[in-house]
Amino acid sequence: MTENKETEPPKRSLKPSFWMVFLILLLLALALFGDKGVVHTLKVSRYKAHIEKSLSELRSENKALRSEIEALRNDYRRVERIARQELGMVKEGELVYQFPPAQEPPLVQPDSSAPRENQAELKTSAAEN
Repeated sequence: MTENKETEPPKRSLKPSFWMVFLILLLLALALFGDKGVVHTLKVSRYKAHIEKSLSELRSENKALRSEIEALRNDYRRVERIARQELGMVKEGELVYQFPPAQEPPLVQPDSSAPRENQAELKTSAAEN
């Protein structure tokens, strides 16, 4: 029986050592917060989505501007309408009627020359006091 005890490997305790725990925590921290960690990856993916959205908006705006350019190159009536509305241009031989802007009636300023009816009311109310 003593021979069996000598051939058995010594039992190791399953208690983790300090260095083992430290190494696992270090690897976990690097996996979460490192340059290629989960947090960084989430930030980069959000930034990528934002950039892709901006790119999509710019492409649609670019497409609209290209169609506007094409319309201005090919549609004479559109150019004429813009020239008339925005630049105030007219064709040769056209008559242009210009009217002065409508004036608002002047505001009545309260002064000492109140209408006679109001003056009579003011005299009677002053006499009552």
